[in-house]
Amino acid sequence: LELLTPKFRKARIQLEINSEENLIALADVARLEQITINLVVNAIHAIEKKREMEAPTESAHFIRIMAFRNSNLICVSIEDSGCVIP
Repeated sequence: LELLTPKFRKARIQLEINSEENLIALADVARLEQITINLVVNAIHAIEKKREMEAPTESAHFIRIMAFRNSNLICVSIEDSGCVIP
């Protein structure tokens, strides 16, 4: 996500990352990173689209990433303040 930092600044998007400590999973790290980046880029596009549709304001927009344990699973949630893209 560090590669996207300039895009967050340019689009005036606050990135929030909340994660439980000590989350360990056997997974393909490169694939998880690519999935996360794709979802975050989609969120950036949704926020930019929402900005085009709303009155010009300095409204704050965000992307929130959360990781947590749910029983024996690790869940990752990505939420944004953009519009829904069909």
